[in-house]
Amino acid sequence: MNQPASQPWQPDNATDGGGGVGDLLDLDGSTECEADGERLPGFGACEAGQIEWDPVAERGAAGDQRVRLGEPEARYGDLTRHAEHATATARQPELTRHDATAGDPPDRAKRAEHATGPAGQLNRTGRTEHTTATAEQLRQAKPLNHATRTAEHPDQADRNTAESDSPNRTKHAPTTAGPPDRTDHAATDTGQQDRTGHAEHTTTNAGPPDRTRHATATGPGPLDRTGLAERGAAEAGRLARAGVELVALTFVDNSGISRVKAVPAGRLAEVAAWGVGASNAFDFFLCTDEIATGTYSLGPVGDLRLHPDLDALTVLVAQPGWAWAPVWKYDQDGVPHPQDARALAATAADRLAAQGLSARMAFELEWVITDPDGVPIVGPAYGYTRLSAHSGYLRTLVSTLDRQHVAVEQIHPEYAAGQFELSVAATDPVHAADLAVLARETVRTVSAAHGFRASFTPKFIPGGVGNGGHVHLSLWDGERNLYAGGTGPFGLTDTAASFAAGIFARLPALLAIGAPSVLSYLRLEPHHWAGVFTAWGWENREAPLRLIRGADGQRETAANLEVKCFDLTANPYLVVAALLFAGLSGVTTGATLPAPVDVDPGLLGPDAAADAGVTRLPQSLAEAVAAFEADDVLPAAFGPPLATTLMDVRRAELSALGELAPDDLCTVMRWLH
Repeated sequence: MNQPASQPWQPDNATDGGGGVGDLLDLDGSTECEADGERLPGFGACEAGQIEWDPVAERGAAGDQRVRLGEPEARYGDLTRHAEHATATARQPELTRHDATAGDPPDRAKRAEHATGPAGQLNRTGRTEHTTATAEQLRQAKPLNHATRTAEHPDQADRNTAESDSPNRTKHAPTTAGPPDRTDHAATDTGQQDRTGHAEHTTTNAGPPDRTRHATATGPGPLDRTGLAERGAAEAGRLARAGVELVALTFVDNSGISRVKAVPAGRLAEVAAWGVGASNAFDFFLCTDEIATGTYSLGPVGDLRLHPDLDALTVLVAQPGWAWAPVWKYDQDGVPHPQDARALAATAADRLAAQGLSARMAFELEWVITDPDGVPIVGPAYGYTRLSAHSGYLRTLVSTLDRQHVAVEQIHPEYAAGQFELSVAATDPVHAADLAVLARETVRTVSAAHGFRASFTPKFIPGGVGNGGHVHLSLWDGERNLYAGGTGPFGLTDTAASFAAGIFARLPALLAIGAPSVLSYLRLEPHHWAGVFTAWGWENREAPLRLIRGADGQRETAANLEVKCFDLTANPYLVVAALLFAGLSGVTTGATLPAPVDVDPGLLGPDAAADAGVTRLPQSLAEAVAAFEADDVLPAAFGPPLATTLMDVRRAELSALGELAPDDLCTVMRWLH
């Protein structure tokens, strides 16, 4: 988020805490349903122990929800567990440890004694024990394990079958040489996703991706068409039993737009083996749908094949009858396409793995919701009134993401009118980019179902607060987070500092990837917490590189680097690749960081800024393009076809949009991304 210059002191937009909302809700988004069939807001009638829930709910006065009769989105299974849970809770006073009898007020003295130490300090051990006991008892009532959801959720039909007959959603071991293994990215010892950790980046006791398996993943490799057909047939059968009829196959183009081809689910075996055709011209699409020309353009000639990554196949809860999968790109001879951004992200992760390292990443999403006429909803910045007025919308969004296996860590109103922010758990780099795509499209779909329009544009109106696309990143050596426990500034290890220094040195060039639109540079203003100067610092929200340590006692998992100067017009796969290549260059050359900056760098006088090495980052897309082309690492890492085409697309966008007035530019770009 960008703060207005007049109020640089406003509360920050960072996800500073909070557990996973999805674990606090029941899986269908409800808490319980009365046995007499009472209709609750946002839900259908309870009949014979079942419930019909319609996330496509109409909004009523005061922000309530009315069920649209006759259009149930999902039917869930036996709700006996709701009554059992409520009864168990009522019979277990130890869940609160307050010793109060029914109807009595809470014993505030005991509560205070439990929550604080002798000097009023946080008793983290006591609080942890309290939380653990509560969670354990709730799990005994009904474990919230994705592997046990089949009976309740038709979108997960047959997911609890034998291992040999079930897709492993956490692993990447397709018959092609697939993307990084995700087995260990955020799992607890019980195999459940741990969503109680630090909301900014990672989860407690959650280790890095499995680097041993990751090292064998090289993105799309030779096509085993027989194996892919067998796997596709198995997935098609499971989708059919789940009521899925169509599969959306997406890729993100060089202008940051998610493009799609859709196929009937029954064709998944054929599509997995042989792909779906797509023109090479998509590499040259602008965000306005004009097609640029360039050195590697074939014009109307040529064809690519889009092969779904079956390990990322996800049933779309808010789009009944649909599933989604990102794709790998090949040519007709089965050769990986040199301009496949997703494959480049996998390659970057593999090169990092070759150095004995791995990375965990997460994208923050910021968006503005408006009424059908494009007027943002009202409410104070970060205000509870905005949350409560639209609680049904947010609840539906979070429970939908949870059922799609997106681990939400925090959601809240942001600074601008109608603005919200969503944070998800960190994971391996390719998966992080996948989740950025899936989460954004889910936000868009759920918003439309609630009568809203969602805009992810960097600048909704000139002079207003922008939408960022911040990236959180940590570097791991085995199970050790290298952004904590070191001897450098703020606990940095030498390797982590060099990794950050590699990114820091290439910030101007990186803007051509992470802030790739003409409109991006209306957002990049001083004193807006967008990070527009060459500076880094501990918890400095005006620096493009913000080091986040996390709370004392949790830094081994929470510490990470936030990149604040990016927005959501960027292709997330290119962002992942560029950051990893830049950081890796710093590691291999032993790069060092300058001294951290502990003030707003925009308030430094000329002499102080010169002494600190603080300069302004590119103020236009043209400047960022020039920096990228002059860089000694990124163009070579991307390869000539992709590096050249990216800059051809950037120049074409400058030609198409660069002369527009800010009002006109905002209007053109408002609903594109």
